[in-house]
Amino acid sequence: KATQRRNHTTKHTHRPRHTTPIASFLGGIMSSEMLISREELKKEKIPLEYRDFCAHLLPELNACRRATLFMPWKCKHERHVYELCQYKEYKKRVVAMEKLKAAES
Repeated sequence: KATQRRNHTTKHTHRPRHTTPIASFLGGIMSSEMLISREELKKEKIPLEYRDFCAHLLPELNACRRATLFMPWKCKHERHVYELCQYKEYKKRVVAMEKLKAAES
C-alpha cells in the first residue's frame, strides 16, 4: 500500500501568521514566523519544548507515527521535512549570532 504524500508547503497557508519575540528582538535579522497557532499546538498536544518555527510540521509527522505504530522506517518523508526545517532554522540562528558578534566588535 503506497502512502500518499501531501504538499507540506501549502498545507498551512490559510492560518494567521504570528511573529515571535525573538524575531523582533534581533531587529529583523531573523524573519521567522509561526505558521501554526497556539490553540492548534495545544489541540495537537505538542509539548512546549517542540513549539518552535517548525512546529507546523509536527502534527502531520505525529499522526503518521501513530498510524504506523512508531516504526522507524515509516514516515521518512515527514521526518525529513521536519529535520530539514530544524536545520534551516539552526543555520538562521548561526548567521544571526555572527551578525550580532560582528556588530559588537
